[in-house]
Amino acid sequence: MGAIHPENDVLSARLLREYYWSPGVASTGSQPVVATQIWIRRCISQQESLSLRPSPDVSGKPKMHRLPRVKTPCIGVCSTGIGDSVCRGCKRFAHEVIHWNAYSEDQKRIVDARLAQFLAQCVQNRLRVIDSGLLAWQLQTQQIRHNPDHDPHCWLFALLKAGAGQITDPGAFGFEVDLKYRQTSLLEIREQIDQEYFALSSAHYERYHLLPDLFTEERAS
Repeated sequence: MGAIHPENDVLSARLLREYYWSPGVASTGSQPVVATQIWIRRCISQQESLSLRPSPDVSGKPKMHRLPRVKTPCIGVCSTGIGDSVCRGCKRFAHEVIHWNAYSEDQKRIVDARLAQFLAQCVQNRLRVIDSGLLAWQLQTQQIRHNPDHDPHCWLFALLKAGAGQITDPGAFGFEVDLKYRQTSLLEIREQIDQEYFALSSAHYERYHLLPDLFTEERAS
């Protein structure tokens, strides 16, 4: 993860306001601003939350390339419809599920960055990618859908979702199991990761959802 640069503070604030004052989100009340601001600033330092990314052309002048659109995290298993504040399927918050289609691409990247960060963290607690190139090749060969812009540990979870019960040699897929979990099946590890992912997302929602809006005074003035 890149360093947080002070020059990105203004843009961080702008993106936060766009996200939390968007239709539907603002009406839900106070939002988890503090932690999200950290993610946005980290993403900005790597230019991941911008809709355009500069690269030099043959003339030496910067040329802008548009980043791919953010795909919906929905996996077809939604529990927000039965009252959950955090979806047990995609791990988005209820208001994010409801208003996803109304979000801008930058707003969607904010949500996507949080989900990817939490998932990678949970995977790394039990597994470690030792050859991301081999893992990427296996995913391509097996035609397993994954986001190449995410951390390789997110790719690894996509692999486990598709065939944890069929993997007998983790090294052949570019990863290894933490010594503490080597007597645990990959199927069970997959379930543990998903449960921890949900618990982490829920804890974040419960901790930050009731925080006051940091921009209330600025907006009022």
